[in-house]
Amino acid sequence: MTEFTFQHLRFDFNNVNLRVIGLNGQPWFVAVDVCNVLNGSTTGSTKAFI
Repeated sequence: MTEFTFQHLRFDFNNVNLRVIGLNGQPWFVAVDVCNVLNGSTTGSTKAFI
């Protein structure tokens, strides 16, 4: 059985919350937060870009 280690981090980037999940030492950014940081939108084209 595989063991996973999780870590939840939250950053304030220009007054926008940016959530990051640490999974086995690797950062996984929450897509909707990244979209909000990039252009304030969560449209499909922005998600496709990232």
